[in-house]
Amino acid sequence: MTTKPPFAADLVRVAAIRDYLLTHGWVERPCARPEGLHFEHTTRKFDAGYPMYMIVPAFESLDDYAYHAERVVRTLSQIEKRPEADVFHDLTTEPRPSE
Repeated sequence: MTTKPPFAADLVRVAAIRDYLLTHGWVERPCARPEGLHFEHTTRKFDAGYPMYMIVPAFESLDDYAYHAERVVRTLSQIEKRPEADVFHDLTTEPRPSE
């Protein structure tokens, strides 16, 4: 049985994810998959020493967009050591430069 997240992941927009990452130490890199966006952190590294990266959904129209948006929120929560609700709030309320 899966539990429903304490936030509505489908309310998180691709532009919000992109802008949030770009303003929080991530840089966009080319992605081999057209349905994804590739980001690497400028200072954070995985335990093995290579740059921390995330592949995030490029389109809200993807059938599994809400699932992947939820994973973005949960992953950022773990990386930043912040509650998921706070990350979700930032992704859905911060002013975004691209808008």
